[in-house]
Amino acid sequence: MTPSGFNPDKQAIHFAQNTYVCGKCLAYLTYTSQVTLGSRAESLPENGDTSLRDLNKSLPSGSDQPHLGFPVNDSIRRQHPIFLALATEWVRIAALPPHERAPLFKALEAKSRSPDAPLVALLLLPALSKMEDAARRADGNLRCLIAALAVERYRRKHDRWPDTLEQLVPEFLPAVPLDPEDGKPLRFHRRPDRVVVYSSIAKQIPGVGPEGYNPDEPTPPGIGVAVHLFDVKFRRQPPHPKPPIVDDDPQ
Repeated sequence: MTPSGFNPDKQAIHFAQNTYVCGKCLAYLTYTSQVTLGSRAESLPENGDTSLRDLNKSLPSGSDQPHLGFPVNDSIRRQHPIFLALATEWVRIAALPPHERAPLFKALEAKSRSPDAPLVALLLLPALSKMEDAARRADGNLRCLIAALAVERYRRKHDRWPDTLEQLVPEFLPAVPLDPEDGKPLRFHRRPDRVVVYSSIAKQIPGVGPEGYNPDEPTPPGIGVAVHLFDVKFRRQPPHPKPPIVDDDPQ
C-alpha cells in the first residue's frame, strides 16, 4: 500500500535522477511493492531538481530507506579533484623503494578513509596497505630466490656453502639483494642441515598471526619469507610421518 501523501512516480523519478554515480551506475530501489523504477528510470536525464536531502525530508516519518547513503552527481564531481590528488600521491609513492613505501601507503590509506575524505576515494581507492604488503612479500620472495640460486651455484662450484652472501659478489651476484622490509641486505643463516636466505618480512599464518623466519629457533619452511637450501645428503628424503590422530572423546 502506498503511504499517504507520497507520490511514487514523481518522487521516485527525482530519486532516480539523483542516484547516478559518475553518470553510469543507477541505484534501483522500490519504495513500496507497487513502485519499481525499472527501465523507465534508465531513460531519465542525468540532472535532477530535487536533492536527496530534500527528498528524504518529504518521505513519511519512520521510513527506513537509506536514501542519504547514495551520493548525488554534483557531490561526485566536487570530489574528483580530491580523489585525483590522492591517486597522484599513490602513484608517486609506488615509484619509491619497497622499504620506503609501507609507512607512506598506510598514511595515505588512513587519509582516504578519514571522515572528511570524499566518498569516491573510499569507493575507488583500493586497500593500499594490503596491496603494499602483498607486493612487498612477492618482492621479498623473488629476491630471496635470486640470492638462493647464487648460493647454490657457489656450492656447485666450490663444493661448500658460502659463509656470507657477500662472498657471492661479484662472481654470482652484482650485489646482495636488499630486504624490501628495511632496505638492508638479505639475511643468511647456516643451520646443521641447510642454509637459509631470508627476509625480515612477516607472513600471516592462519590461527597464529604474522610470523617471520627466526634464526634463533628451528623455524620450518613456510614460515616467513625465506628459501631453505638443504645439504645434498639431506635432499630427496621421504616426508616426515604425520602425527597420529588423537581421539579426544573415545566412546
